[in-house]
Amino acid sequence: TTNVSAIYFKDLKSLIIPVPSLATQKAIADKFDALSEETQRLAHICKKKNIKLDELKKSLLNQAFSGNL
Repeated sequence: TTNVSAIYFKDLKSLIIPVPSLATQKAIADKFDALSEETQRLAHICKKKNIKLDELKKSLLNQAFSGNL
């Protein structure tokens, strides 16, 4: 069987969609901006740490294979 669903404007025009005040919207946006900045900062730290771990791994392998450990 076929199931066809449709949404029509006449069904939506009576729908009440709550929208927060502009002040609340700004506060939410500010929180998202702060979280985005913190996420980027943490991602940068992780990237730097991964580079350092790679360098350490290469150094340890080099020392191990050259008999310096």
